[in-house]
Amino acid sequence: MWRYSIAMNDEFVNAIDKSEVSAKTKTTYASNYRRLMNITEDKPILCYTEPQLIKVLSAIDAPPMSVNGILSVCMLLRNSVHLSTKKLEKYRKSLYETYYDNKEANNTDVLKDKLVSINQLTDFVSSRWLSNDYTSFIINYLLLKYGLRNADVNLTIVKSKAHATDTNINYIYFTSNYVVFVVNDYKTRDVYGVKKFTIKSRPFINACKILLDDKEEHKLIESNNKNAFIQSRTLNKIGSGMIFKSVVSELYANGMKNEIRKLGKSRGTSDSTMEKDYIIDLN
Repeated sequence: MWRYSIAMNDEFVNAIDKSEVSAKTKTTYASNYRRLMNITEDKPILCYTEPQLIKVLSAIDAPPMSVNGILSVCMLLRNSVHLSTKKLEKYRKSLYETYYDNKEANNTDVLKDKLVSINQLTDFVSSRWLSNDYTSFIINYLLLKYGLRNADVNLTIVKSKAHATDTNINYIYFTSNYVVFVVNDYKTRDVYGVKKFTIKSRPFINACKILLDDKEEHKLIESNNKNAFIQSRTLNKIGSGMIFKSVVSELYANGMKNEIRKLGKSRGTSDSTMEKDYIIDLN
């Protein structure tokens, strides 16, 4: 019979006793629960809302899969008392996305070989416009200018703000002089809130108009495998994660820290995470 090696709060004891996981998994849960208690200074986890828990988890300085282990404990506790874990499940998906984006991060030489310059990325965006590949143009414009993730550019183009009503969908809508890009659905929304970008680029506006045409709405990405679709549309198929690494690493090499902070803000990523996971020393 599995035994607790250290004293545990009632919330954890009740949750783990209801679970049907193996003794080894229970031991892992217990270890991660104690880590979580150290972070929260022994405040019970069930006192936190999902957005509050996501904020706590996002501040943990650890690899994505380590954070995922702690997240599993939060979900175990909430499930044991029939509380929603919908937002935590969404956050878990984002942790996996970060993990796969960065799984080569231990090999700096490999990463350096894959990095591309900002000029190359800018030229590629222009080439998509000139070749009338408006979907790829919009995707790469947003990835380059705002440092976004794949999920952020999974968006729907609509005629006006009145048509952008679903708070779980990312939208581009038209005004008289510009378009507004609203990011409702992204990794750290519960920390940073809804993001809105005003875009006045005429080629970008025209690309959106061409794709929308006379329809009520246009989904930018129809593929079931959205990550693969987006990666296939990027320069050398490097994907959004490598585009972001390329941009911030070049900015860092040129001492442009304010520009890095702006990208971190638009992406919804803290300075510490930027430095730890994305900046590659080019020297």
